[in-house]
Amino acid sequence: MKISKLTNINLMPITESLKRDYVFVDNELQDSIQKLNLFKHVKQYRKSKRSGYSVETTIYTLLIWVFLREDSIKMFFEKCLSVFFKGGKDVLYGTMRDEGINWRQISLSTAKEIYVQNNLAFEQETAFVVDDTIKKRSGKKVEGISSHFEHSEGRNVRKRKN
Repeated sequence: MKISKLTNINLMPITESLKRDYVFVDNELQDSIQKLNLFKHVKQYRKSKRSGYSVETTIYTLLIWVFLREDSIKMFFEKCLSVFFKGGKDVLYGTMRDEGINWRQISLSTAKEIYVQNNLAFEQETAFVVDDTIKKRSGKKVEGISSHFEHSEGRNVRKRKN
């Protein structure tokens, strides 16, 4: 959690409020989602979906998983997820891997929303974050693909640099 020295703006209000008694993660998460207009950003940067579980429902479930600090979605599903989400763990994994959702743009627009709402333009501290994530692509004749040694996986992989 980062608290600005100049204006005491708490950049992680959910984790701070969860330390209090009788505060539940789903209520705090819902309030934060509404405040940040998260689902507006999700709708803006994803392809339309014809059937199945809504992207909003699965993203909400994934966010709860993050705050409950379970090791994996599989463990999360076995312990408590099946009570309120009938889609199963495969739906959540599918949402995370869905290339029709522009996760970077959602992340950027949500960060911008936090920036604007907290009036961070006048802060003295600044940071520059470089995202050099390699996007995995399969297929033999995919444009922009190169084969290189991925040190984090310990093997040669075919990937595209974004």
